[in-house]
Amino acid sequence: GCWLRSPCSCGRDGRRRVTPAEAARLLGIERDAPWEQVRAAYRVQIRVHHPDRAGAASSDQASAVIEAYRILARERRQPPRPGWIR
Repeated sequence: GCWLRSPCSCGRDGRRRVTPAEAARLLGIERDAPWEQVRAAYRVQIRVHHPDRAGAASSDQASAVIEAYRILARERRQPPRPGWIR
């Protein structure tokens, strides 16, 4: 299911599209935080939720942290698409 545990609304793989604002909230940072802060928040969160440290039950949360980081990284590499929800 969706990593936000909400009903799926779209997406080719059946998962709900996650906005950059939701990804930033998951990492505990502001939407327009500098990249250094994004990276630092990711590293803290992945240390907390990594299955080798927190047990196998936290692997879903670790996957969510990784996905949030990828969304924010992709957003900084690519210009926003028309119609993208911010």
